[in-house]
This record gives sequence, structure tokens and C-alpha cells, in this order.
Amino acid sequence: MKIRTLEQLTLTLDEDLVWRKKEISLLKSFVTKKFNNSQEDAHTRSLVVITYAHWEGFIKNSSQAYLNYVSMRKLPYAHLSINMLSIAIRKILGRAFQSKKLEDHIELVDFFDSKMQEKFSDNVENSINTKSNLSSDVFFEILLSVGIDKSKFEGKKNLIDEKLLKSRNSIAHGSELLISQEDAISTSETIIQMLDLFKTEILDAAQFKLYMNSKARE
Repeated sequence: MKIRTLEQLTLTLDEDLVWRKKEISLLKSFVTKKFNNSQEDAHTRSLVVITYAHWEGFIKNSSQAYLNYVSMRKLPYAHLSINMLSIAIRKILGRAFQSKKLEDHIELVDFFDSKMQEKFSDNVENSINTKSNLSSDVFFEILLSVGIDKSKFEGKKNLIDEKLLKSRNSIAHGSELLISQEDAISTSETIIQMLDLFKTEILDAAQFKLYMNSKARE
């Protein structure tokens, strides 16, 4: 899907987040019901796994949708912010930095010398990589990629890495990890808050054209 307008971007993010919230809310309702101990443990563990799935899924999908929106602006490379330009020419940068061949280095120099006025409209489908393990470090790398200030999320590093990711990995790898209902519910609620905040930051970046450098926005 090509996202051409801010309204389309907003609708895409809203639709993607609403069903995720509903599913997490449904599992939370099971966790708080009275079952025998083994059933309660199963529901609590399921809530952690599903919460992680929606954490990774929404961050990846919404970031990708934003990059799709930016690419549809068809802006000259010279108008892009530094982070967006880095994504746009990542393949060229990668070849130049990993190669000892002069031709690869020339390609990079030539880009900045003669192609900065060309329009960026490349396929960005695979630009966001969660590495199937969305830790705080990977998340902060994504924030940098899309130009979002990480300061609003830095206090959640332990929750992401310990409460969510480590617990999910233990369960997914077959460990009989027992998690309290309070921890599972608290973690899921905080993750939903973070997803809401991330959506707001993405839409603000689109609305205020933060994908462009300051000179181009003047």
C-alpha cells in the first residue's frame, strides 16, 4: 500500500493499533478471571507473549508506514533530514564502508556530488529491522532511523529488556517461567502507553515534516 497523505498514514496507524489493543485487552480479562493455578499461569504467560508480539509488530509496521509516506513525497535527497537521507542511501553507504574497491567509494562520492537533487522515491519496504528481538537497543536504533527523540522512552529500558523481552524469550524457548498477574498486566498496560506515544510521535514527525532538514522546512 502506498501512503500518500497524512490522513492515510493516520488511518493506517489507527487501524493497526486498535486491533492490537483489543487482543491485549481480551487476554487481560482472562488473566483477571478466577481459574485454577495452572490455567491462570497459562493465561498470564500468554499475555506476555502476545504483548511482545504486538510491541514488535506495531513498531515495525508504523515505522515502515512512515517511511512509505516519506518516500511518496518524492523530495530531492538534498531536502531530507540526516537520518532520512541515511536510510535512503543505506545500500550505497553499506557498499562503500564494507568495500575496499575504489569504484564503491566513487559511487558514494558521486552521489553527494551529482545526485542530491534527484528525487527520493525508492522502495523502503525492508528498511526497518526489528531483528525478531525488539530490545531497547534495537528500539532506540529505530527511533534514530525515523528521527524520534528517544528521551521520552529511555526510562522504559528495563521494562522492555527484562519485563517483556527476557520473559517472552524464556516462554518462547520452553521455560516454565512463572509471572505474577500484576507484573503481566502492568507490563502490557505500559507497552500500550508506549505504542500510543510512538504513534503520536510518528504522526507529529509527518505533520511537522521532520523528515526534511531545517533549511528545506523554512
